[in-house]
Amino acid sequence: MSGMGIAFQTIIGIEEDLEDQRLFHIPVTRPNKISSDLGVYVRANRTLPVAADHFVRELIHETRPDVLI
Repeated sequence: MSGMGIAFQTIIGIEEDLEDQRLFHIPVTRPNKISSDLGVYVRANRTLPVAADHFVRELIHETRPDVLI
């Protein structure tokens, strides 16, 4: 079923495909903001690696300064 799918993707990591025209960008225009939930998952009874924990804390700080962590 090649060519029968659709995907939503950020531009990160596909710049070369866009440049070589293997992929095409079709902007989604809509009067309202498009949003999605972002999650970080870790197995039960485990902790996040230090780098992942730091990244999540920085991300929250930059995007949600009102949230105390």
